[in-house]
Amino acid sequence: MSFLTGCARTLHQYVRTAHGRHDALDDARALTCIAASCLLTLAVLACLTAR
Repeated sequence: MSFLTGCARTLHQYVRTAHGRHDALDDARALTCIAASCLLTLAVLACLTAR
């Protein structure tokens, strides 16, 4: 368990830096785009199969 605690602590320290914050925001944007793309694809497929 202390390994996971150490990893979480290191990640927390990294995100508190300017570079880490920028990376975290980029990752969040990318995940948002991926999720939106998946939902849009599912919506299109649902419309096509409903016909």
